[in-house]
Amino acid sequence: LGFVDPSAPPSRCGGTITLVLDTSGSVPQNNGGVQLENAATEFIDLFTGTPVRMNVVGFDRAAYRMYPTTEGSFFSLLNASSDITAARNRITVIDNRDGNWNQSIPDSPLVDGIHWDQIGSGTNWESGLHMPFFNVAGAPYPNTPDLVVFVTDGEPNRNIANAGGSNISTSTAVTSAQAKANEGRRTSAR
Repeated sequence: LGFVDPSAPPSRCGGTITLVLDTSGSVPQNNGGVQLENAATEFIDLFTGTPVRMNVVGFDRAAYRMYPTTEGSFFSLLNASSDITAARNRITVIDNRDGNWNQSIPDSPLVDGIHWDQIGSGTNWESGLHMPFFNVAGAPYPNTPDLVVFVTDGEPNRNIANAGGSNISTSTAVTSAQAKANEGRRTSAR
């Protein structure tokens, strides 16, 4: 990621973007937590001042809405707003456990319930690719993203069918995720 020239006129590109972030424990376990948080907030910053609308989804054992938390909604990046601040804060409030995954304090620095493995241990690409396009009943949202940016550090070991169960083979999990990505593409997303 680079720097934005503050004297340059703002871009008038637009559209909707869903930023999907892997929040499984392997990210901080491999010293990538702070890097992921920094990259995600810089991504938001790079589109601030443009007519882009965005939402942020996290996934580990299953996906969850990081910001906004209302199904199928997006926040505007055109003008500085409390939504932009709230989205950035929701990403950076995840505990810093880089290199210290087995720390004794469960939620450091704050006991706020916001941590890696938010839903549970595992990596469920399919669930992360489902949430931007479909509600909990599986019906497509009336407004879906034009672009999904998917950030992960590894291979999946869950799918929607066994999110609460034990690990499955990577090939089964990847096949499920590819099918879900193709369903999402049918909504015109890239």
